Amino acid sequence: MKKTFSLALAGLLSVSLLSAAVLDGKKVYGAKCAVCHGLDGKGKPALAKSKKLDPAALDLTKEATVKKPLADLVKATSDGTGKMTGMKSKMTAEEINAAVQYMLTLGAPAKK
Repeated sequence: MKKTFSLALAGLLSVSLLSAAVLDGKKVYGAKCAVCHGLDGKGKPALAKSKKLDPAALDLTKEATVKKPLADLVKATSDGTGKMTGMKSKMTAEEINAAVQYMLTLGAPAKK
């Protein structure tokens, strides 16, 4: 009984910690990423036009982006990719990780 309770408690704690990370990531994403990628992660067409980018380049909800390994997304955010400058001088590693984890929820398939 104690072992089962311990496992259940550990599961609840990990879900709580994950939820806290996503919530913190939402704040970080809103403050640091949404200016280009939009609150919904679909990008800002006016910004894309002014930077002479394909609007799809700013869309973080695409299946191809969401399916990338977390480490690749963190690296792209840290170091930059394409015309995106790296964020490692503006965000801590923890903030980048939290923002990327939150960003992945934007492209998650809708639950029925």
